Amino acid sequence: MIEKTGERPFCVICATTSELEAMRSMMSSVVDEHDDGMLHLTAGSIRGRDVFVVKAHSFGKVAAGAATQLAIERHNPRAIISFGSAGALVEDLEVGDVVVAEELIQGDAGVVTSIGFEHTGSTRESESGLVGAKTYACDRSLLDAARGIKSFEASAGSAAKVRFGPVVTCDQFIVSREAKRDLNSRFGALVIEMEAAAVAQIASICGVPFVAVKSVSDALAFDMKGIASAIGLSGESMPSLWFRRARMIAAHPGAVRELATLSRDVKVASRNAAAFTIKLVERL
Repeated sequence: MIEKTGERPFCVICATTSELEAMRSMMSSVVDEHDDGMLHLTAGSIRGRDVFVVKAHSFGKVAAGAATQLAIERHNPRAIISFGSAGALVEDLEVGDVVVAEELIQGDAGVVTSIGFEHTGSTRESESGLVGAKTYACDRSLLDAARGIKSFEASAGSAAKVRFGPVVTCDQFIVSREAKRDLNSRFGALVIEMEAAAVAQIASICGVPFVAVKSVSDALAFDMKGIASAIGLSGESMPSLWFRRARMIAAHPGAVRELATLSRDVKVASRNAAAFTIKLVERL
């Protein structure tokens, strides 16, 4: 449970520049901002509450976990909120809708045998043998505060429903309808994203209350083929990258339009997740 005394700050963690910019623009004040090569930190306040926003240096669970550990060691936060964009796993979630995680699941952690993949969650040693943590339950007091939010300032044109339920984390960009449906069937999750369960794992180990606030950037119907070709590879030359992209566009003529749509909708999701997170911090 979160403490109600003292001046310890709240920590808000994100993974993208779009998310960071959305949060920074809504903070009451910004008193410090720096990047030490391991994480980007923006310190300030939200309605009189001290807050620091941490942006990891890359996407995915490893960077998110490392950023969480550093944030806890350096700043001793009262609570941690992971916020950002996510992909919908159910039909009735649309771009801009908000999902508050009741539990977080590392969906790609498990055992692979000749009969396939079996989910165990993150695994550790114990006196009784190996133990898997299939889920991380979010803090009840943070969830109660989130449920008390009746409205927030959503992006223009976004109706922004708010749902509560499981959120699954995988180290993959998943933009396949079939894969999304499989994740929903397997875990009952409402959305898929790439960081929050790792944040939860570290926060849980360190005894820090946590919750995740995610907003939909791509609906279940969004299915983009060839998106990997839009990502430059470490050490790759520009001619090689542009050649791969040209092949992608030739094979999938709608890819440019789909990328533009996704880029726009990520900004909507970033703003809505930040706006809801601001309201949540105000209530704590």
